[in-house]
Amino acid sequence: MTVTDSANILSLSFVGIFVTIGAGVLMVKKGPKFLFLSAYSLMLLMLVAFYAVFQLRPENMLMWLLGIGLVYQIGRATLEFTPWNVFPLIPDLDELLTKQHREGIFAAVMTFVRKSTVAVATFAVGVILEKGGYITGETTQSIAAQNTIAGVLVIGTGGLLVIAGAFAMTLQLNRETHGIVVAEIDRLKAGGAKADATPKVRAVVEALTGFDYDDVWDDKNVPTVKTARARVDIEED
Repeated sequence: MTVTDSANILSLSFVGIFVTIGAGVLMVKKGPKFLFLSAYSLMLLMLVAFYAVFQLRPENMLMWLLGIGLVYQIGRATLEFTPWNVFPLIPDLDELLTKQHREGIFAAVMTFVRKSTVAVATFAVGVILEKGGYITGETTQSIAAQNTIAGVLVIGTGGLLVIAGAFAMTLQLNRETHGIVVAEIDRLKAGGAKADATPKVRAVVEALTGFDYDDVWDDKNVPTVKTARARVDIEED
């Protein structure tokens, strides 16, 4: 393996141009939960595949790495696409709670968290690799350094993917539930009474916000958290 080979594997990220089109269709038809779980699953499987190649050292290793890298980039592109199409929906939930438009605050928090976590992760990986014997600039690393790199890849990245997937399992925000929230906001803005909300609307609002429906759209803006979040079955009326 050479530096050029590594660059070629990384260059497979170009597939993201085409993945974005397909992910947009799936976002509408399947929702963000499906995209998140699909992306996490693909990336996790490919990390295991990378580790298997590292351990087995098969013939035509470069071809194996190119194939695995391509699938990994499909998952990564899907993962990068999804949050940017979920975050614009969140301010509507906040408006239902507070009657305020705070899109700018959410965008700022998202950007801050993204940049700060990347910085922390980069620093942490650098420290771990240094402790593991990695020497910057060397074309050949020790066995200990190679094992450290593999460990960071599988245990570090893989572990975070598993945690993220567990959180994604609880996601109930999608096109249908978001539409219900927007319709309810419009109804309340038009002077509709909260008492007239249907059981399904109440359940959706409580599931997405984590607050009791009676406490949302309140001038006090201090809703009380429910002890248990409601679950929504959007198939039932």
